[in-house]
Amino acid sequence: MTEQIYTNYRLQLVSEEVLGTLVVRDGTISDIQPGTISQGKDGAGDYLMPGFVELHTDNLEQCISPRPKVHWPLEVAAVYHDRGLAAAGITTVCDAIAVGDITPTSMRMTQFGPMIDTLYQGKTAGRFAVDHHLHLRCELGYDQVHEVTA
Repeated sequence: MTEQIYTNYRLQLVSEEVLGTLVVRDGTISDIQPGTISQGKDGAGDYLMPGFVELHTDNLEQCISPRPKVHWPLEVAAVYHDRGLAAAGITTVCDAIAVGDITPTSMRMTQFGPMIDTLYQGKTAGRFAVDHHLHLRCELGYDQVHEVTA
């Protein structure tokens, strides 16, 4: 069993803000109490809030190609994307990757597999601060969407 104690933090509860202590056991919040204790990480009165979940973002594509004819290496773009999410308070993200496009030579078509591979490798290697998941977005105008997703 793992336990983390955060004390002397401002906690945003449903109906109030308290200066208190929060206990996490095995990755789940198990206790919240007003007041501080002598053990645990001292927050010195800082705010402690849950992270946000981003359910759909195309931001990885924007990081790969921020302007026309500019293409960053996938690994660099993925880490840059990850750090931007973390800086915004996002702790979990569903990266939307397009399955198909109406333009056969588009980045979505040429980088589909490599984008997924890069996210998988970054996640398994521990390079990301945010927990990444895939959201495969099927482009219905793409004739072979059924073959790719089968």
